Amino acid sequence: MANGFIWYELMTGDVAAAARFYGAVVGWEATPFQGEAQDPQRPYLVLGRSGVMTGGIMDMPDMMRQNGAPPQWTGYVMVDDVDAAVAKTQSLGGSAIVPPTPIPGIGRFAVIADPQGATINMLQPNPMDPPTPPPPQGQVGQCGWHELLTTDQKGALDFYGQMFGWQKVRGHDMGAMGVYELLAIDGRETIGTMTKPPMVPRSGWLYYFIVEDINAAAACGAQRRQCAEWASRGARRELDPAGTRPAGRHVRAREDGCVTVRRGRARAVYTARRTSRPEPLREHPRLPCVCPAGGASPVCRQG
Repeated sequence: MANGFIWYELMTGDVAAAARFYGAVVGWEATPFQGEAQDPQRPYLVLGRSGVMTGGIMDMPDMMRQNGAPPQWTGYVMVDDVDAAVAKTQSLGGSAIVPPTPIPGIGRFAVIADPQGATINMLQPNPMDPPTPPPPQGQVGQCGWHELLTTDQKGALDFYGQMFGWQKVRGHDMGAMGVYELLAIDGRETIGTMTKPPMVPRSGWLYYFIVEDINAAAACGAQRRQCAEWASRGARRELDPAGTRPAGRHVRAREDGCVTVRRGRARAVYTARRTSRPEPLREHPRLPCVCPAGGASPVCRQG
C-alpha cells in the first residue's frame, strides 16, 4: 500500500486572522487543539467542517520569522516508521530538515526535502484502537488535489515513486510549459507535477481545497482584502454515477494580497488595495485542466 496524505498545516504570523479568513472562504471551523501537545504560548487550531478534521493552523516558528519566511501550507504523509523513512530520504538524495521528533499524544514527525528542494512532512501516528480511518475523499473542505512544481520532474517522479510508492499514470501535454504528469496513490489520481515556471522562486508543493462555490469563495476573499489565488481547474469534487457532472471546484490559497479568478482563458484579477473591483478580463495562457477521474474540465472546454 502506498503512503498517502493525512493532514495539512498552515504556519502563519497571525493564527486568529488566518482562522477567520479560511473560515469565511472555505467554511472551516477552527477549534483549539485539546491534547498534551498544546503549547499555551503557541495555540494550535484544528480546522474542520461538519465534524471532519482536515488540518491545523499554528504560529510560525521564530526561526522562520527571523529568516523572513512567508506563511505557508504543508502536507503530512503517513509512514509506518519515520526514522526509516528519513534514512530512505537521505539514501535517495533528499535531506532531513527536521529530524524525527515526538508530538506528545500524536506520534512522531519529520520534515524532509526532496532532491530538488521541495519540502514535505511525514508523520508516524501513535497506534490507535481502532486504527485511524483514512481521510474522506471528495468532500467540501477536504484537500482535493496536490501539486508539485519542480526543477527536475523526472528526478522528482523517481524520488516520490521510490519513497512513497506513488505511481505515474498519465501525462497532459501543455505545449511550451511541458507535460503535466499525474500520479496515483493506490490507484486514485490525486497528485499532479509540472516543471517549475521561471517566475516561481523554488520547487514546492501546492494544496487545493474543495469549496462549494468557487465564485462565492473568490468574492469573499476579495471582500476581506486578503489573498488567495483561486484556480478553477476543472478538477471534480466527486463524479455523479455517470461520471460527467462537476460537483465542486478547487481553490489554491495564499496570503500575499491578490485574488485571481480563472475561467478558461480569461482572467480577472482582484487586488488587496483600496478597491476590490476586478481588472477587465483578458486572455491568459490556459493552465492544465485535469480531472482526477480523467478528461478535460467542462469549464475549460467552454473557454
